[in-house]
Amino acid sequence: MKRALELALKNSQGARPNPSVGAVIVSENKVIGEGFTSNYGGNHAEINALDQIKKEDLSLLNKATLYVTLEPCSHTGKTPPCSLAIIQSGIPKVVIGCQDPNPLVSGKGITLLKASNIEVTTGVLEKECAEVHRQFLTFINHKRPYITLKWAESKDEFIAPLKEQQSKPGSYWLSQPLSKQWAHKLRACSMGIVIGAETLRYDKPSLNTRIWAGKDPEILIIGGKLTDLPSSWLNKQVSITQFTRIPEKRSSSIQQIATKDSSKTLNLLLNHCKEHQIQTLLVEGGSQVINQFLERDLWDEAIIFKSNANLTDGVKAPSIDQKPLKIMSSASDKVIIHRNHANQ
Repeated sequence: MKRALELALKNSQGARPNPSVGAVIVSENKVIGEGFTSNYGGNHAEINALDQIKKEDLSLLNKATLYVTLEPCSHTGKTPPCSLAIIQSGIPKVVIGCQDPNPLVSGKGITLLKASNIEVTTGVLEKECAEVHRQFLTFINHKRPYITLKWAESKDEFIAPLKEQQSKPGSYWLSQPLSKQWAHKLRACSMGIVIGAETLRYDKPSLNTRIWAGKDPEILIIGGKLTDLPSSWLNKQVSITQFTRIPEKRSSSIQQIATKDSSKTLNLLLNHCKEHQIQTLLVEGGSQVINQFLERDLWDEAIIFKSNANLTDGVKAPSIDQKPLKIMSSASDKVIIHRNHANQ
């Protein structure tokens, strides 16, 4: 199962919105096949593991055990059900890390396997498997995306200098280039990215993954007008949705959603994510937007890049009153990682 967990990490971006699952087939203490979920629309992990088996090893299947990090599917989607393929292969034993709460599966895969006299064991390294699949499980269980908050702050806990203290408008970089690359990796791992109108107007961020390989996330903007959007965004290949008080009636590639009651904006945004299968959401700010998520306890993870430099004054950084999960180094920056204990 540990090897299956390693495999599950190999294609989390390409597999989405499917979870990237790992599968290993063992017979007579020998790994005869292994695989992970292909890009969306392609084979699931179990099929890739079966396809990897050499002709001379096919006779070993009737003594084999399949280890898989998540319950095999039992329904036809982009591909046929994996449970059926496992049954047809003749594998007599399946070991599952954690069950799939998706209503389309939710125990049906296990039931189908057992009905075909396959021995099924569940809950093996369940905590570790749930950790690997935490984003998918959050989306299914909580009916909202897995939400990661990200910001950079000075050593004295300011997120940016006051605007009148900056020599010219634009993004103000507190963190080191290595941390910036890390932030772009977070974007590549996210299906959607959120900023507020103030950040949009003042920083005019690109919100892409230009210094990390990966697909640009969909852009979600809280507040503002169409005229606030940089002209360069008109050529973007990703969806852009703006939650605004007064949608503007003009031809545009930007979708606008009316938010007459600002207290319900986050609900509208999360419902939009649910409807459009945006399972992972990166909240980049600014501080007002991040604090909205914190105040409503709508977050799962927070990643803070803490600079070694002081600002002495400026926009106060958000704060999280709990012990960090871990603290790492990124050049001279510290990277502080939190998990929301209430949502675990």
